[in-house]
Parts: sequence; structure tokens; C-alpha cells
Amino acid sequence: GGCIVPVGARARVAQGGVELHAYVGHPSGRPHLLMNAAGTVTGAEELGRGLAAVLLAHGAREILDEVRSMERFQ
Repeated sequence: GGCIVPVGARARVAQGGVELHAYVGHPSGRPHLLMNAAGTVTGAEELGRGLAAVLLAHGAREILDEVRSMERFQ
């Protein structure tokens, strides 16, 4: 995403499962995406990949592309 893109992910293991929270935002604060997924610990990698795909489908790529274009001209 670059140095100025607010992105993050947090995983929490509890009761044999994993909860994943992910965020992609524009530096201005709008637009932003915050999404969650839950699954098994053994399926954590697939869970992360799936959540990334959902973020991209909901506009994360457009946010990242815009911020990358801003970085080129600063």
C-alpha cells in the first residue's frame, strides 16, 4: 500500500477458532473498509486470503491505486 496508506490486520485466536479483522483506508479517512471473518485455526491462511479477496471486491484496490498515484507525485 505504501507509506501513507492506513492498512492493518489483526487476528485473535479464541476457543479453537480465529477471528480476523482487516482495514484499508484512504489517508483522508474516506473511503475506508473494515471487514471481519472467522474460521478455524487450521484454515487461517485461507481465511486471510479470502478476506483479502473480499476487501478487493469491495473497493480496496481502488483505494490503494489512488494512494499509489498520489505518492508518485509528492
